[in-house]
Amino acid sequence: MSREQLEAAGYGFHHQSEDGKYLIMGNGTDAFAIPAQQESPIKAAEMTTEQNYNMIDGVLNNTPTMSELEAKAKAGEQISLFDVAEAAKAKAQKPKQPQRPAQKQKKPSIRAQLKAAKEEQQKKPPQREKAQELEV
Repeated sequence: MSREQLEAAGYGFHHQSEDGKYLIMGNGTDAFAIPAQQESPIKAAEMTTEQNYNMIDGVLNNTPTMSELEAKAKAGEQISLFDVAEAAKAKAQKPKQPQRPAQKQKKPSIRAQLKAAKEEQQKKPPQREKAQELEV
């Protein structure tokens, strides 16, 4: 439970541990020790999934990317085939982002289009009217 949850349940702050890592909360009959700093849920997940604790950095998955592995291989370092397989799987699952053109062409406004169409019409010669002769 967090400090706020314990305070809402009627427990008050009593004292802090000597090393400063824990807060002691009590209500007169019961006492609880809670961490002074709440751990990140990502850090907790990392501690259960990472192979070694030197990779705990707040990023859940620290598997190297395919480009990083290729760079290591070109440098002559040994790479794990398991890491290559994981990187290939992650690359396949990653959604592809649509490629955007370097520069978007700005469309002319509707007013500009109407004005251009009106000027175009005025440049054209008027159409001749056909004379019809009626027979009586």
